[in-house]
Amino acid sequence: METILIVDDSLLTRNFLKENLLQKNYNVLEAQTGEDALEIMGSKPVDLVLLDKNLPGINGMETFGQIKQMKLFHPPVIMITADSDLPLAVEFMKSGGADFMVKPINVELLMIRIENVIKSLRMFKYQMIEQKKIENELKIKDKAVRSSLNAIAISDINGNLNYVNPAFLQLWGYQMESEVLGKQAVEFWHVKKQALQVINSLKTQGSWRGELIGKRKDGTLFDADLSAKVVLDDQDKPQFMMASFLDITEQKRIEKRLRESEAHLKQMMDLSPVAKCAADNEGQIWYMNHRFVETFGYELEDIPTVEAWFTRAYPDPTYRSDALVRWQSAIERSQFNEGRIEAGEYNITCKNGSVRIIEITATQLGGKIIGAFIDITEKKESEILLRESEQKFRSLAENLPDIIVRFDRQLRHIYVSHQIERHSTMTPEMMLGKTNHELNIPKHHTDKWEIALQEVFISGKSAVIDYGYHGGKHFESRLIPEFDANGSVQTVLGIVRDITENKKHEAFLKESKKIAEEANRTKSNFLASMSHEFRTPLNSILGYAQLLQQDKNSNPFQHNAADTIYYSGSHLLMMINDILDLSKIEANYVRLEPSELYLSVFLNKIIEIIKVKADEKSIQLNTMIDPNLPKWIYADEKRLRQVLLNLLNNAVKFTSLPEASISFRITANSNCEISDNFNQKSMGCLSFEIEDEGMGIPQDQLEAIFLPFHQVREQFSNQEGTGLGLSISQKLVRLMGGKISVESVVGKGSVFQFCINVPFVDCRENAETNHSKNLLEYIGSSLTILVVDDNRENRFLLRDILSSLGFIVIEAVDGKEAIDKALEHHPELIFMDMLMPVLDGFSGIMKIRQTPVISNIPIIGISASLDNTNLNRCIEAGANECILKPLNINELHQAIQKYIKVKWVFDDEKQMEKTNVHMDSEVVPPEYEELTELLAMANIGDVVGIQHYVSNMGNRDLKMIPFCEKLDYFAKNFMIDELQSFIMKFSESKKHG
Repeated sequence: METILIVDDSLLTRNFLKENLLQKNYNVLEAQTGEDALEIMGSKPVDLVLLDKNLPGINGMETFGQIKQMKLFHPPVIMITADSDLPLAVEFMKSGGADFMVKPINVELLMIRIENVIKSLRMFKYQMIEQKKIENELKIKDKAVRSSLNAIAISDINGNLNYVNPAFLQLWGYQMESEVLGKQAVEFWHVKKQALQVINSLKTQGSWRGELIGKRKDGTLFDADLSAKVVLDDQDKPQFMMASFLDITEQKRIEKRLRESEAHLKQMMDLSPVAKCAADNEGQIWYMNHRFVETFGYELEDIPTVEAWFTRAYPDPTYRSDALVRWQSAIERSQFNEGRIEAGEYNITCKNGSVRIIEITATQLGGKIIGAFIDITEKKESEILLRESEQKFRSLAENLPDIIVRFDRQLRHIYVSHQIERHSTMTPEMMLGKTNHELNIPKHHTDKWEIALQEVFISGKSAVIDYGYHGGKHFESRLIPEFDANGSVQTVLGIVRDITENKKHEAFLKESKKIAEEANRTKSNFLASMSHEFRTPLNSILGYAQLLQQDKNSNPFQHNAADTIYYSGSHLLMMINDILDLSKIEANYVRLEPSELYLSVFLNKIIEIIKVKADEKSIQLNTMIDPNLPKWIYADEKRLRQVLLNLLNNAVKFTSLPEASISFRITANSNCEISDNFNQKSMGCLSFEIEDEGMGIPQDQLEAIFLPFHQVREQFSNQEGTGLGLSISQKLVRLMGGKISVESVVGKGSVFQFCINVPFVDCRENAETNHSKNLLEYIGSSLTILVVDDNRENRFLLRDILSSLGFIVIEAVDGKEAIDKALEHHPELIFMDMLMPVLDGFSGIMKIRQTPVISNIPIIGISASLDNTNLNRCIEAGANECILKPLNINELHQAIQKYIKVKWVFDDEKQMEKTNVHMDSEVVPPEYEELTELLAMANIGDVVGIQHYVSNMGNRDLKMIPFCEKLDYFAKNFMIDELQSFIMKFSESKKHG
């Protein structure tokens, strides 16, 4: 029975149809989707498909389309749908559908339609079977009547075919005679006009023989050999025409391939870099490549035969006779060499009369001889030169003081110079052909030589052997690879040199270096000792000078005297630091210690310091600061300050003309090509530029000014300083990832510039420090600080500084007494010197940290040594931090604030209150034009220019003093944003008022 496939996503519908079909004894298959149905039909035979229209995935029509594409004779399909869609039904039936039904299904009607379709299907199958029977009978007849391998056709006198044999059908690609019989013969040829000419020739001449191009049923073409004649009746009247055809396509193809092969051979010969020519067995030269013509100058017309070649190439009869004998002998030997002819070397005369040395080989191929002519003239000349070079080498080697040896790949000596006799009992003749192991040489030497030689042969790289020998001698052997034409190491050349004296000299230099290093350590110890000895008295000098500077009761003379003491001491300290810094930088001991730095306060401090020095020389200081500078950066404040102060101090120092100026420009730039030292995400570039109107630097000294202890010019030889500032600054900027550059014109001035990459840190509120304010006291209960130092002056200085602020100060002279005083008084903070008798600061701090009742007291170490080792030891011992002598009062205040958290009272707070009173009462701004000028200066960060401007403005009009005081406060503290906002507020008011 037939198999019916039900395709429906409804289980209820499938079960309903399945039950009725099974009752009719049909085989039933089920599918829920179109994809499932296609998969089933790909693996199982199906006679009829009941297909639902609405299916998940691909719908019924799409499924039907793919069923038709699957098989040439697809099973009939009945579409079942719940929609009464007439256009769909029409489209389905036109596409080849068997039937179309609408739900709900009438079972009886469905069964009738299924039976009708099945009957049609059975009839179709019957017809297919009958057709196959007929085809089988035709195949049997074809085999029976196939009496000729040639295609045979018979036509009437007008060329209408009435018989063809199976070979004809096969040749033209037809299956049955009915496809051919009755057609015009000309229809079976590619060029019909040519076929008509053949038929006309047959009618007039009675026969024809030739080639035509046939055209198969599928349109493909083939070459045919045609033999035709007209058959006459008894009365010699034409009855019909008969023709025999032979497919000669393969024959044509072979002929074509032979032509192509010959062309390919010519092409290959032309592409060959070797001169080649080809001749046949009769001695005719039929081709020569371009290289042959270029090498010898002969064209094919010059030497059409091998005999002509011998005559032209070997003009000397005797030599030609000898060449012919050698050539014939080579041909005879080729029978035992698979047809390869090894002819040998010949002196060939070219067309221009020159003679070339040619190596000739040939190959016998398909009745042809192909000769290859390799020009070895240069090679032969090179061999001659090589022999001459070898003679020169031997002559040179025999006259050198070194021992020259040469080894082959088996590590045997193939050359030894006579110098070997000076250093051993062996002669060159004793060593030739032998390895080191075969000679009377200690094994540890021979092993070292063998390993080194093998490495040179394998790697192709030179090697050096350094070894001692008996008698106290020392030798160095250099092994140099020598390559052949293929780039392989062929031999190794050894140069053996007596370096006994060199080794003695090296030992002497090593001992000298040791002495120099010991001297350098002695120098370092001396510098460290001198640093401590200098910095200890400077601590008292600078400390008391700072106290005197802050004394409000001192008269101008006393204040100036304090300034002089402070600046003189600072200069001495600077020179000491320069010497120590240079020593540390050159020893690579300096490391950057970056921290968060409030940029505006930092720059303001730098400008204040330089402004004092500039005012002393009546030099105008112009500052141009980018308003887009970040408020906070992450950098080494100490080292950056050191560089800037050095460059600015130099600008002041070497600018002597009255009314000259110095420009200090700072900008933020994101495009500087500077290395990134800190590896932070938010990196930016700060550019610093100092321009002076001094005497300038000659071009030939621009590089020398960065050398240690170098003074700029003779005219400045009386200037103070160590000559180390620029050298140290350059090295510090390099540590920061930048480079100092300088441009200078003699008589006009110089411009120093450097850029550094620094991380920009997020802005912080209330970050401004009271760096420019003088401390008066702190608010709160009395606090005790312990000062520990064996030096009386240092203790007194700290005592006076701390007492002036209101602290209770107790003193100790060493670490042991410090512990006792700490246990007795429990101070809020301890200042501890590191180098003291009895018990030093390191041990004292450690013992305090080990004593529970006082272990949590903050301890600040004090050291006069710049050595990082001592500073690190101080922290490791347990100090909270360590500060250097001479003490800076501001740094001291900051350290106290960090660990005690006191509230300070400053001397300028009342002044600020006064300013605020002025602001709250009445502020009278200047005119719009002056406000515009002030705003322009604020926009470029020219705070110094604003301070000068408002100073003159306040003296000119007392009513503007409140405005000037507020403006001066903003400028002094680098509050650029506030400065701009304050000016713009009055500027807008004036503009629209």
